[in-house]
Parts: sequence; structure tokens; C-alpha cells
Amino acid sequence: MTDPAVRPLARRGFLLRLSSLAVALGLPGTASASTRAVRVPGDEVDAWIQALHGKHKQIFHADNARDARALAAMHAYLQGYARAYAVPEREVNAVLAAQGGTTMYLLGDGVWAKYALGAMAKVNDPRTQQPSVRNTWRAGGDGEMLSAEMAIEGLQRRGTVFLVCENSLHAFATQLSSKTDIPIETVQADLRAGLLPGVIVVPAMVIAVGRAQEHGFTYIST
Repeated sequence: MTDPAVRPLARRGFLLRLSSLAVALGLPGTASASTRAVRVPGDEVDAWIQALHGKHKQIFHADNARDARALAAMHAYLQGYARAYAVPEREVNAVLAAQGGTTMYLLGDGVWAKYALGAMAKVNDPRTQQPSVRNTWRAGGDGEMLSAEMAIEGLQRRGTVFLVCENSLHAFATQLSSKTDIPIETVQADLRAGLLPGVIVVPAMVIAVGRAQEHGFTYIST
């Protein structure tokens, strides 16, 4: 037998559930959906997905910084649709999902110089043939390892999107802190502030890639 003291609470819970259902169905005498809207967790995190409306969408997963094959693949994807299928680039969405060893290539020249990333990763500057103190993926152009249209800034001008993993940023900050004895809080702040313009930080790339596929993106590992 139900304890009499519990009955009012049970009834109140039932009424709250009934009220919520009525609101959801828009029944008379209930608050409108607009005044009782509940934000679905993840909407803000997935805003970059919602903003891409191309007919063709692909996410390029890059976790190895040995070369710029991910950028070359994105360029080929855009160019291939334009040339072979006469699809304008505005109707083609290419997204780079950077994590692991590719993380440093979404950081600006200031971070590269301060933390000697070229020396750490054994990346030489094509101009000097010395360990790079600048991000060689950023601008490209004459005498560079990348053409201007294939480098990050050139691809961004063509509508591509670049993501970096929060977990990878944290792991990279931990690595740099141990190598330089700079407090990890300082390193984390430097990495955040030093991201290239337009780069989007996602909480976990393993989720972001899956969410993108759920929204119609095809997937390729580079």
C-alpha cells in the first residue's frame, strides 16, 4: 500500500509530466512552444555543421603531420567537382578535422616561434632550410611547400572549414609544458589565443566526425 505522504509527490510529478506533454503538443491553455523552448544540448557545439548547406559534403580526418596530404586532398575534392561535374565550390563543403600530430598546423606563427615547433617536429622552412619558426601550411605561395590556393588561408577563402580537437590541444599543451617548463595554464592560453583565424574548437573529434556523418558528410582519412 502506498504511503499517504508519498501520494502528493507522485501526483505532482504526474501533473508536471502531463503539463510538459501538453506544451509539446501545443494543446489549448498551455504555454506556447516558443515561450517554453528547451535548448537541445549540442546545438551550439554543432553550429558549424548547421551552417554548411552544400549539396556535397566531406570531412577529411587528419591526425598525422608528416606532410600536407590533407590539404592536397581537400583541394582535389573542390577542384574535382568543379572540373568533372561542373559543381561550383559554393555547393561543395570540405571540412578538415585535425587532431594528434596535425594540431600544431592550426596554430599561428607566434606559437610556432615561441615554442620552436619546427625544431620539435623536425619541420624545415623552405625559405631558410632551417627548423621553421612559422606555420608553413598557413599561407603558401611562391617558393613555399604549398600553393596559395592549397594552403589553409586559400582553402578558407574557398569556403572550407577547419576543426581542431579540444582533447588534442590539451595533450599538446601538456607535451609543450613538459618540454619547456612553462606552466601548463600559460601554454593552454597561448594555444587558444594562437589558433589561426576561423579555426573551430570541438570538444572531441571522435564525436565531431560522427556527428558530421550523421548529418550527411562522407568521411575520408588522410
